[in-house]
Amino acid sequence: MKTYSIPANARALKDLAGVASKNQARRVLTMVRVSRKGGACLAEATDSFRLARFTWETEADGGDFEALFAADALRSLKVSDVCAVEYGEGGAAIITGGGLRIPAEGGEGLKYPNTDAIMWHPGEPMKDSSGLMCVNPAYMADACKPVVSWNCPVVVRGSVDGPVFAHACAKVKNGNREIPMQYDALIMPVRGLDSYAPKAWKDAEGEAARKAAREVREAEERRAERKAKRAAAAKEEPAKPAGNSGAKPEEAPKDSPEQEPAKEEEPAKDSPEEGEEAIRRAAEEFGLAIRETSLCLWLAGDTKPHKDALKKAGAKWSAKKGAWYFRKPQAA
Repeated sequence: MKTYSIPANARALKDLAGVASKNQARRVLTMVRVSRKGGACLAEATDSFRLARFTWETEADGGDFEALFAADALRSLKVSDVCAVEYGEGGAAIITGGGLRIPAEGGEGLKYPNTDAIMWHPGEPMKDSSGLMCVNPAYMADACKPVVSWNCPVVVRGSVDGPVFAHACAKVKNGNREIPMQYDALIMPVRGLDSYAPKAWKDAEGEAARKAAREVREAEERRAERKAKRAAAAKEEPAKPAGNSGAKPEEAPKDSPEQEPAKEEEPAKDSPEEGEEAIRRAAEEFGLAIRETSLCLWLAGDTKPHKDALKKAGAKWSAKKGAWYFRKPQAA
């Protein structure tokens, strides 16, 4: 059984293992993928938020291959080790100069996620040569606004069955110092291949517009229903009887005491002029003050002991103003 061997860098593989996920719920993300295509070799790892790659050229004999290695095992590599990747019909393994052998992982359903990525500079048109990522340029530009001033490329990656992520790393000047900064962003769920994505975005926008119109229509229907209920309740409310004891009697205007109903019949008098003279004599006799208006004579003072005499003289009691008054003959 013939095997092939290609050189590898222990430090690079160890660093890639640090990028891989430690969440065993998604076992495939805990792997480092090593592959060869022609004379180019590639090692890459991802935790679904970051993507790290290491590439190198080799002239060693051998065909193309792809294998997955557990990141936990690669973390045990010594950076000073000389290591190589051996592969053949019997599988693949990483062999170190110290005698460590790390076999490739396998198993049914263990498929490494697509990690096609593009390098994109904010402000420039996006060129997706992979054909596997469907990125809405407007969403991308909005999500990457924080790194525009960094003046560095953004690594954009994704697949047809997962989200699209953007990652940027740069040293940002702060006074006389340079601070290493890292930015990660989830751009949007991938909607499909390039040929399908525009239709998917259009369908999503149409659904959002239909939802908004439906909410407006339902709100108007609820308002109309409440209005109809109030109108029906007002129509069914019985009219209050005229003699309702709970209703307040209509009060006469302040300057119109003559509209107050008389509680008792006025005593018979020979003439209105004699009644006015009788009121004036009673006020003088009982020491009451008279305030004269164009319509009435108002009596002020201690009138309570003399109410019967005042009533006999033709005066009336105003409950609203709390005073006795006499209506002048010309106002009758």
